[in-house]
Amino acid sequence: MDRCAQTKENTEFTSAQYEAIYPEGIEHHYWTKSRNWIIAKAIKKYDVKGKILEIGCGKGLVVEYLNKNGFDCSGVELADVPVSPSLQDKILTGKDVKDLSSDYCDAFSTILLLDVIEHIADPVSFLRNLKTKFKNLKTIVLTAPARQELFSNYDEFNGHYRRYDWHMLRSLAAETNIRVIYQSYFFHALYLPARLILWLFGKRKLYMTAPSGIAKWIHTAIAWFMYFDALLLPKKLGGTSLIAVMKI
Repeated sequence: MDRCAQTKENTEFTSAQYEAIYPEGIEHHYWTKSRNWIIAKAIKKYDVKGKILEIGCGKGLVVEYLNKNGFDCSGVELADVPVSPSLQDKILTGKDVKDLSSDYCDAFSTILLLDVIEHIADPVSFLRNLKTKFKNLKTIVLTAPARQELFSNYDEFNGHYRRYDWHMLRSLAAETNIRVIYQSYFFHALYLPARLILWLFGKRKLYMTAPSGIAKWIHTAIAWFMYFDALLLPKKLGGTSLIAVMKI
């Protein structure tokens, strides 16, 4: 749910979209918590080193989590969105990635594209431009909403061009001469409920609701379930999201 793509092709989130997906306290939601854990696990497992830049970091939920857990992560966000005081020196807001200085870009060896490429009309050109812009880039960690059969009013509301599947992501990497070293669906347990909701109602809820009180504990329990869902179930088993680690 991070606000994403750093181009001028209608990718900047409106205030209505931010209010829908970034309500106060959304960091306690099971989706946010488990996704943070899954991303951090992939970074650790594949020994990603050096400084990390999240392109399209939104309010900095992932940036904050990774820095609290020993990673050196910064962020850049196209929209002029408020971030917490603790992230002021880590996040550039209201900034298009193509306008970043060479000195700034050269400091990073890893880029995070977390739910970004679905907002890009031409993801091949986007990735090629990143490879040119970031001279020391070695690794891309990418997540995307998965399975086009789940495309809904939620995707339209958030400006998605498409949802990705296993082969689409592989093809995208091949076209940009990037090597995929790890790929997996995750949120497997959400796939059938998502299909059922669309079959019954033809649409899904647009707004995220942040948990409070005892609901935070419930969401933490669900987050652990989703985390082990990602670790233990087959990588190619359909899920509502995809993750990949790619080497340049």
